[in-house]
Amino acid sequence: LIFHKNLLKRDIEHMDDTVEKLSAAEKLAEEILVEKQQVVDFDRRRNTNREALNQLRKGSLKESRKVWMNFGDVFLKLPRASSMSLIEKEQAEMDKAIEETRKNLHEKAERLMALQGEPISEGFKLKGMRL
Repeated sequence: LIFHKNLLKRDIEHMDDTVEKLSAAEKLAEEILVEKQQVVDFDRRRNTNREALNQLRKGSLKESRKVWMNFGDVFLKLPRASSMSLIEKEQAEMDKAIEETRKNLHEKAERLMALQGEPISEGFKLKGMRL
């Protein structure tokens, strides 16, 4: 009877560990999905900014002295040079945010693979090159 109680106790502890690991893995997977969506949203914003800069430099707005800018719920008419400067600054911030989020994603994916007992391949640690 004592042997069976010890087995039952050990099984319950094992199940508790398994539930904790599964909960941690699920939480990490959810964070990964949220951060992936953040990267997509940041990239869309960056593309919109790139299009705006191209219009200010080469498009129909290149001759304008002042252009309309949208800041949330407010529209302001600003000098073209100031508008370009603001957009370029935001582009740099978007690039930094995307890079940081991708780094966090990579770390979380590594932790998730470790939690799931999957081996981390050497190719997973490669970093992209910028030209």
